[in-house]
Amino acid sequence: DTYLGEFSLLNDKPLVMTGVLNELVLFNCPDCEQEYRDFNTRPLATYALTPYVYHCREELKTIDDFKGKRVRGIAAYAELARALGATPINVSPDEAYEALDRGILDCALHSVAAQKARSYGEAAKFVILDPLGGFFGASTMNMRIEKWNSLTPDQRKAVTGNLAEMVTGAIFNYLKEDEDVIDEYTKTGTKFYHADPEFAEFVSSFAQEYQDQAVAKGEEKGIAHPQEIADEISRLREKWTKLLEENGTDRETYQRLLDEEIFSKIETDAEY
Repeated sequence: DTYLGEFSLLNDKPLVMTGVLNELVLFNCPDCEQEYRDFNTRPLATYALTPYVYHCREELKTIDDFKGKRVRGIAAYAELARALGATPINVSPDEAYEALDRGILDCALHSVAAQKARSYGEAAKFVILDPLGGFFGASTMNMRIEKWNSLTPDQRKAVTGNLAEMVTGAIFNYLKEDEDVIDEYTKTGTKFYHADPEFAEFVSSFAQEYQDQAVAKGEEKGIAHPQEIADEISRLREKWTKLLEENGTDRETYQRLLDEEIFSKIETDAEY
């Protein structure tokens, strides 16, 4: 699960990566399945968060502006900070507000909604909207294996038949929350803007190049098949990008695709 988080930089489109993550964990990652089994857990659903962005105390627009700055950086984001010439600081999302307020951090890393949800807007009035990817890898819904096995096939279908709606609601609510926060906090003085084009190009290039580092870290952590997992993430990313381009990204269509491609395929007639 921690290894999957190393690929968060690829999550510039949460609708795509939500499909990727669910299909990967539920059907296309034997190592993932075994890890859940080791924790006596039947995974059922997850989602990818909306992209992380930088919430900064001052307006930063170029790569050079980041040199020497102290930026919240965890996992792959620590490497991104170093690549930008900044110093990564490992603090939790809850600690980041105080760190911003005291000047320990120049920029915090979180979704746009953190302006309100975590009060970053009180200390950081400059939000760079260029997406940095976003965390994915946490389970949204799971069940103890013995509990799942105790259900009848019809009861299991009652669960799986509603997973697409639950996941769709979660991700669309996060997208709407980000939009609402931009509207609300623009009125209270926060500047939401895009950095110079070179910044977005740098982040995108770094995300692609970092995959080799991610695989190497997986090997160091003892992941059995790190390259295979990385390749499957890339394959599924292409699949879900194409699916959404061909079918659309409205809420109803997205829910249908999740159900058809993933949740309707969960085996409910046999024990896990």
